[in-house]
Amino acid sequence: MIPWKTTPLPAPPDNLIAERFCLLSDGALAVVWADRSQRQAQLAVLSEEGSSTPIPLPKPWYNEVDRFPDGRWLVVTRRTEGDEDNAMILDEAGSQRAAFCLGDGILHVRCAADGTIWVGYFDEGVFGDNVGAGGLVRFSPDGRPLWAYNAAERRRAACMDDCYALSIVGTDIWTYFLGDFPIVRLRDGHETQWRNNAVCGAQALAVEGHHVVLAGGYGSNKPNLHLLRLGDGTADLIGSVPCPQIEKADLVAGQGATIHVVKDGAWSRFTVSDVRCCFT
Repeated sequence: MIPWKTTPLPAPPDNLIAERFCLLSDGALAVVWADRSQRQAQLAVLSEEGSSTPIPLPKPWYNEVDRFPDGRWLVVTRRTEGDEDNAMILDEAGSQRAAFCLGDGILHVRCAADGTIWVGYFDEGVFGDNVGAGGLVRFSPDGRPLWAYNAAERRRAACMDDCYALSIVGTDIWTYFLGDFPIVRLRDGHETQWRNNAVCGAQALAVEGHHVVLAGGYGSNKPNLHLLRLGDGTADLIGSVPCPQIEKADLVAGQGATIHVVKDGAWSRFTVSDVRCCFT
């Protein structure tokens, strides 16, 4: 059995429901509370002590949420048409400071320590006619594209058709994606890729040293956590352990060395070391 840490989550304010949970780049958990008609929404950070004072969110800017190191908020809607704005920067009190377009088909958003924004796209964005064709794109703090994984001028080992998982570990960017589900690290402009023949379709990844945990997967792998060791160009499966918490969860996401799961009003965390304990 995997050891884990679980925190009961506070109830929403009166007349609101938990519309969306988002894992932030610093490992904190954010929640969007909204009324059932979605006419109003609030954003708060959850912890073992309860919740922060919520800030109002303008409709409909709350599919994906992250926080810059200086405390400002990035709130994003996944879909947009053309170059319509679908990203907004709010200050700590919830006032709008900027808006810009991050493209259509957004699945993951991460604010890096240097203030840049990393966005991973699902297949409709990648195969659409917009910036999402890059698969994984790095933006400046004001929304200018700086780099794209699928850029035509790059000599790459694989093409990203759908960014299944994205995580920041220190200054490294880690991702896992459709086509062949390799595990990829981007460090100082250099890519390292590990071939993965064991786990397809995972929802999240966590990394610690030479070990990676993938959460979920296709078919019988859906309710499992998988421990892999990064070797010489390959990610070798050490083993898989059942984890019923990730089935039908409200959130399954990885950041750093930890997989985060929100389900049934509780926030659970599994580290790579926790999973390794199952195999020692």
